[in-house]
Amino acid sequence: MDAPKVVHAVEIASLPELVWVALTDAEVTARYRDRRTVAEWERGGVWRQQRRDGTADFLGTILEVDRPRRFAHTWARPGETGAAERTSVVEVDIAFSGPRVRVTVTHRDLPDDQLDEAARIWTRLLTDLRAYLESGDPLD
Repeated sequence: MDAPKVVHAVEIASLPELVWVALTDAEVTARYRDRRTVAEWERGGVWRQQRRDGTADFLGTILEVDRPRRFAHTWARPGETGAAERTSVVEVDIAFSGPRVRVTVTHRDLPDDQLDEAARIWTRLLTDLRAYLESGDPLD
């Protein structure tokens, strides 16, 4: 049986490079979210979802980087990073299809008690990302 996962996708009127920056640059993520994505974007680098006060609510390790098409990292709450059964994997795929970019997030190996929360997080993040990039204000 497959491990529990959440898959969410959205199409955005943008370019892959702009979507990449909007997802990976700490200053840009703070423009459309109440958190910043802070990471060392290389295999083995540290990834964290950081609140405005500087504390992290999720931590991980970069598993894969293929700019501007794909990245993957582990995902765990602080204090649970060493527990394999509490650590999941996030894969983000960015694909150009005509005038739009399709962003697909696959969050796999989730503990059952985190499925609903992960679905809410990714739905909101991708909705906010699309609104930001299509607002005419992005990345100026």
